[in-house]
Amino acid sequence: MEKRIIIGESQYKRLLREALSSRVFHFCGLNSAYEICASNTFLLQSAYAKDADNYDKKRKYYLSLTRVRNSLFGYSNKYSQGGVRIELDGELLNRNYVGKPINYWNGLVDKFEYTRQAERGLKGDSLKTQTSTENEDRLFSYEPIISDANKYIVSVDVLLPQKNVTEDEKQKIAYSFLKTRLNQKIRIFDSLEEFNKPNGKTVNDKVKYDSSMVGFNNNSQIRNSTTYLLSAVLSFIAYANKDFDTNFFKAAKELLAKYELSDYDKNIAQFKKDMERLWGIESIGEHLDACRRDLSDQPTREGHKVLKMLTDYLLSIGANSFRQGYKIKKEIAEDYFEEKHNGYTKPKIDTMKKLPILVSNSTNIIILNPQKDLFKDIMAWDDERCNYEAEYIAENEIAYDSDNAYHYTSKSIASLYRYLSKLFRKASFYEVIQTLYKIGFTREKLKETLNIDFETKYLDYYDATRYHTPSSYKIDDYRQQYKTRDKEIENYFKQHEQQQ
Repeated sequence: MEKRIIIGESQYKRLLREALSSRVFHFCGLNSAYEICASNTFLLQSAYAKDADNYDKKRKYYLSLTRVRNSLFGYSNKYSQGGVRIELDGELLNRNYVGKPINYWNGLVDKFEYTRQAERGLKGDSLKTQTSTENEDRLFSYEPIISDANKYIVSVDVLLPQKNVTEDEKQKIAYSFLKTRLNQKIRIFDSLEEFNKPNGKTVNDKVKYDSSMVGFNNNSQIRNSTTYLLSAVLSFIAYANKDFDTNFFKAAKELLAKYELSDYDKNIAQFKKDMERLWGIESIGEHLDACRRDLSDQPTREGHKVLKMLTDYLLSIGANSFRQGYKIKKEIAEDYFEEKHNGYTKPKIDTMKKLPILVSNSTNIIILNPQKDLFKDIMAWDDERCNYEAEYIAENEIAYDSDNAYHYTSKSIASLYRYLSKLFRKASFYEVIQTLYKIGFTREKLKETLNIDFETKYLDYYDATRYHTPSSYKIDDYRQQYKTRDKEIENYFKQHEQQQ
């Protein structure tokens, strides 16, 4: 005779706290679900990407789950206008992974009551109250990927978009899901009501199997490319790291190869420039902090390799969270540079000493080295803009008289255009301004024609930091403003002190 084990409610609650239920669900958007079905892989999120999601000291990757099938309950409510519910075998997951219930906002909602009420099917105000909670189950893993997802998946229920989508687009989405390797487990729904019923009516038999369809159109908006994210992570790892300090290219190449990212070897020179441009661990940390969520929120195969690179590094320095990792890295950097400079502090700068600096009245930019800084870079001109301005000046702005005309072997418009075009592309800011003065430009004419309004001011260090240097702008992105780079101003004053 089969022996039955009966447990009380208190024991049941304890089991709920210790493991995943035998039946759990993962809700996600259409794009993410299609990638799961097409690749037979779950790309997990990272605890280092969101500070509120750090629940395990060793297993830093997780998959959000729920015991509740109804999409109107809890966090899954956001997918009720179109999304996917994936049912998973909780018992099989428990054999290979660790899982437990999570009360996301640390509220007092009882997990046993949460599950029981949801399965009972709340209505009206009761349902509205419960949908505001963020109780969920969570699976934890040492690795960012769960391969062979098919063996854990019981079914994939696809709710086609309920608004702003044509019937042809719905057909295309449905067809694309049904042609993935998980097609035998996929059920298509065109109604939220049927989607939430235990045995809801599917529309699989209405899907048009048309080989001319090109497949699912993944239009998820990823704010930053893998290259941008990789630059942020690599800068964080490489800064104050003696391996990179000795030979940045070799160390970066080895690190990329370790995480199967060798396709990005061609970007190493740019990664090095990005790190140097950020001026210190504070800026590097802020840069990574701004984009770290993209590593987790918009999962891609390449992005998860970068995510693992970051996770492995933070674990290696003993960080349990990103914030803690930043503090540890800051301490590492301080110790590193103190040792590098043999324990001596950096030379003291006479911060009150006045030095002549070229200042723009219109853009609040200072030019520290006008005799060296290229005119083209300061003005954020590309070659096409240089040619355009040279042609305009040659044809419209120069008076050809003996007093103002510069000494050319030929005074034709064509020769003047060629000369100015080369000057704008190759010469320093100082050389260009002096030449324009010689050929008849006044300060007023410079401001009117080229929007150049610079004057010499005698500033001390603290006055100078109120302005932006040209390198405070990312020229390639049309001078998007960054924070003032105090270090560049500091170096300027230091060089002048050393010369004297």
